[in-house]
Amino acid sequence: MIRVLWSALTLLHLMVIALALSPSAFAVQPNEIIRIGDSPRINLQAKHTAYFVEHESLDPAQIISDSSIQWQQIHSKTINIGMQTSPMWFRFELHNTMATKVRRLIEIRWNNFEEIALYERYGNQAADQYTLAEKGQKSSSQLFYINLEPGQSTELFLRIKCQNQIFLPIFIWQQEVFTTAHANLLNWYFLAFGALLSLTLYNLSLFIFTREKTYFYYTFYAISVIIYELGMTGIGSRYVWDTLPWMHKNGFALGVNLCFFSAALFFREFLEIKSYTKWITIAWYVIVGYWALGLLSLVFLGWFPSFALESSLITCICAVIGTIWLLALGSISARYYAVAWGTLIVFTMATLSMIAGFTPYSEITEYCQMAGFLAEMLLLSIALAARINRERLHREQQQQETLILQMEISRERENKIRAQEHILKLEKETNLDLEKRVQVRTQELHQAMRDLQLANKEMSKLSVTDSLTQVHNRRYFDDVLDREITRASRSQKPLALILIDIDHFKQFNDNYGHLVGDECLRTVALALQNGISRKSDLVARYGGEEFAVILPDTNAAEAFTVAEKIRTTIQSLEFTHQGIRVPISASLGIATVVPDQAFRPTGLIQLADSALYQAKDQGRNRCVAVGNSHKRAN
Repeated sequence: MIRVLWSALTLLHLMVIALALSPSAFAVQPNEIIRIGDSPRINLQAKHTAYFVEHESLDPAQIISDSSIQWQQIHSKTINIGMQTSPMWFRFELHNTMATKVRRLIEIRWNNFEEIALYERYGNQAADQYTLAEKGQKSSSQLFYINLEPGQSTELFLRIKCQNQIFLPIFIWQQEVFTTAHANLLNWYFLAFGALLSLTLYNLSLFIFTREKTYFYYTFYAISVIIYELGMTGIGSRYVWDTLPWMHKNGFALGVNLCFFSAALFFREFLEIKSYTKWITIAWYVIVGYWALGLLSLVFLGWFPSFALESSLITCICAVIGTIWLLALGSISARYYAVAWGTLIVFTMATLSMIAGFTPYSEITEYCQMAGFLAEMLLLSIALAARINRERLHREQQQQETLILQMEISRERENKIRAQEHILKLEKETNLDLEKRVQVRTQELHQAMRDLQLANKEMSKLSVTDSLTQVHNRRYFDDVLDREITRASRSQKPLALILIDIDHFKQFNDNYGHLVGDECLRTVALALQNGISRKSDLVARYGGEEFAVILPDTNAAEAFTVAEKIRTTIQSLEFTHQGIRVPISASLGIATVVPDQAFRPTGLIQLADSALYQAKDQGRNRCVAVGNSHKRAN
């Protein structure tokens, strides 16, 4: 994204063109000779070289031998010519000041060329001859070898063809010094790319698990940045796509297009611009459409427009204006985005000032943009996590408010039912009193009683169901147990009661929350209903995490079998939370009696409750029957 702000230098380029059109610009100025001594590295500056634009096709002999060619001077602090569609020639002269023969390595730390060749001239005047310089080994830079005899001077001509920005950081090295320095440079690059790749894989995994689209667009943007930096640094051309001619030619341009396209997609999703003013959405569609067309034209036509610099600047300005506007509207995400984007721009400006020639070349300014990308991607990742967390808290708050509302509605409904029951009781007493006093209205009173019984039956149905688990509630359980004890005392048949308590349910609520605990209760209640087969059996929620099962005409052995079946069913439940199975178990207490007429329901409940506490004391997840040797646990 070094090209993002090059358009800001358009005025400077126009000034350079104006100087080039002036008479003094065409004057051939002698270049400062580069003196080769025992320095381990020499950095070529603009004063050491001159350039010539090959508007018409010429062979190297014409360029090197023609003394009438008007070589132009470079007036910036770095060798920067801007964008040129025609081939460019650069000339510089070396002189060996040492008393021994030297062999030096010439490094051109810019790799986005379609063609590059270095020629060495020897001879004099009309008899000038030239030869191609020896190319160096595979590297992220362009490398050439040059040999100089003691006191020898030689003139070098560099020809390049490139559809991108022409920026030439050129160094002359001692071989062994270059090897160490280049290894350190590659270490920095691989460390930076490793960090970018780590952020990419981390957010990709979050997208896979959460299906949150913002993570996908972040991953797309991060991959685009990696492609851009591979093209920018030359790592891609030398080590990644060196066998792919199309990528070697267009990798850098592809990275630029992908960066702006993916950044626009991320901008929309992260800042949720559809929730704000319409003009931001319209501008976004225009920008995305432009860079999408740019990608298509590059992929299918191999065309990268010369006005892409201006387009990059306009896109960045629109992003800045949009972010400022969203900040004014109170967008929290826009604050994070402004910090991340501003960090990248500050670091990029440092690199751009070097490329444009405002400041001299240095390793710090060369690495600034890569550091800016790392900082931006890290800040955006943090901002994305903060936004997702805010949305999660908002959803939880809404769920809590909904639950409170449901509880209030449930309480109001229960109050109405109690009030209606009280009214019915008063009406029944009044009707009975009237029946005693007014025999003539017996028929009317009977009809009123039938109507009241129908209404009472309907309301009783509503009042006997637990609203959370949809099984019978405690009140209905008490009524049924009282009736079954009366019936069993008359028939002298056994009556069994099973109390079920979910193990460690308080800890379950603490670990997973009350909403997940409620879902657990509903799951266990459904398992209990499926676990009984007779219509006479009853499942009820006894209270909290406790359930009760009434088994009429069931002896102790049969009741223990039913209890064990219930226990194993609960233990094998496939209850999951966030894709992970959560084990559930229960402790069961069984009591079986053949009651007499004096036996009370509380006696049977106390027996079953005593058995339940024995099951808990013996390690939970087991069945215990009072007064019976049958007890089993996993």
